[in-house]
Amino acid sequence: MADTDHRLLLLHPDDNVLVLRSAVEAGEAIMVEGVQVTVAARIGMGHKLARRAIGAGEKVLKYGAPIG
Repeated sequence: MADTDHRLLLLHPDDNVLVLRSAVEAGEAIMVEGVQVTVAARIGMGHKLARRAIGAGEKVLKYGAPIG
């Protein structure tokens, strides 16, 4: 995932979320799988960030398993 910010961690290839290794501050621009995203509000370490749009009713996958 060379095109993804080093602060984001993919735990399993099937996951549709990435986990923050450290905080990202409001207004920062980060790369998420080749797409530049400007963060609207501070996101703390350990929080999840979607790898792509997740549709209504679609399961959130972390560790390759549904978590929500």
